[in-house]
Amino acid sequence: MEIYSRDEEDEIPSWIMASREKADRVLSLFDSIPGKRLLYSVRDCYYYIYIQRDSTDIQHYYVAFNNSPLEPVGDTVVIRKRIPQPAVDMEIARLESKSRLSRSERKKLIKWKEIRSSLDDAFNPDIYWSGLVTRIIDSRHSIADRIPLYYVMKDETGARYGEFRLEDLLDPLLLNNPLFTYLYWHWLSWPY
Repeated sequence: MEIYSRDEEDEIPSWIMASREKADRVLSLFDSIPGKRLLYSVRDCYYYIYIQRDSTDIQHYYVAFNNSPLEPVGDTVVIRKRIPQPAVDMEIARLESKSRLSRSERKKLIKWKEIRSSLDDAFNPDIYWSGLVTRIIDSRHSIADRIPLYYVMKDETGARYGEFRLEDLLDPLLLNNPLFTYLYWHWLSWPY
């Protein structure tokens, strides 16, 4: 695993720092909303921002760009939208609205609730490492197969937790499976 500590940030490759800087500019679009922030990015173009205002209020936002991934943020924002009811929450509501659930539906409901609760846990800084992870294993995939991911949780003071920038979606992820499922399902369910 390749991890840079806060003292080694000047050694981080510029293309990785460009992802971090663009993510920070995206987060600055939400400076007027207080709370902890979680950002998950796919290809440095599609950003999912989760803002925990208090323990019961997590707001979901989506930002996308029509420019190349590492161009600066400017008037190229295509979408800056609050997601009123995330896909996972809709699935939970759909199952809970049924008067009777089959055994498989009950199992699905339990699983979806576990996945949803993982987002609440993601705002706890104690579960994270410090530093920026840039590689876990040497990838076996070609550049064309790679889907770069960036992730960070920032507290109210702007301190970073659990930050990573990986070049391959198929690398083993540093997030727990339910949280990764929650974030990945948002990406797959958004109509681009």
